[in-house]
Amino acid sequence: MEKDRIRKWIRIISALILLIMLAGIVFYILTVNGIVDEKFSELEVYDLYLSTPIGLAIFIGLWRLKPWGWKLAVIFIPLSWSIGLIELYSDYYRGLGLITAPFIIVDALILNYLFKPKVHQFLKISSSPLLRLQWLVKVLFLLALFVAVKDIFGGLVGLITVTVVLLGVGTARKTIKTIEKTHDLTSG
Repeated sequence: MEKDRIRKWIRIISALILLIMLAGIVFYILTVNGIVDEKFSELEVYDLYLSTPIGLAIFIGLWRLKPWGWKLAVIFIPLSWSIGLIELYSDYYRGLGLITAPFIIVDALILNYLFKPKVHQFLKISSSPLLRLQWLVKVLFLLALFVAVKDIFGGLVGLITVTVVLLGVGTARKTIKTIEKTHDLTSG
């Protein structure tokens, strides 16, 4: 039952990756043909040419439930956002952060699911050094928070918000560990 659920979600993720890739291609075609009044920068064109075959490979790998599909997704999703950030801030306009943040969150959720122990065990990923990249999920969530808050309140408030969230989560974890240790000592 659990394996069927994991298989279904991996296939949903792979279909979503394919859909996003195809949407990018369609948008590019509409732009090149003048139907959409937008211009692609050289970096955006490069990103499209790079992300299309890699996105297709991720789709095929995850759809077929192959370990290399998982590995490609874990490497490429964060890498694509590093390129995406350069694009975002090279041609930034107000509102772009609010438009971009949901896409970053979707990718963070995809990575979060792929890093679940049951998922990488299902795909037979055991001692891969890529398992250490789990921290990138938090980075993507914080990035989404920053670009959204920056759009509304400015960069300084965005930076302060991300810092407060980081410190708050760290403090909450330490407090929970302390409470658990205290509870173990008093109940033992």
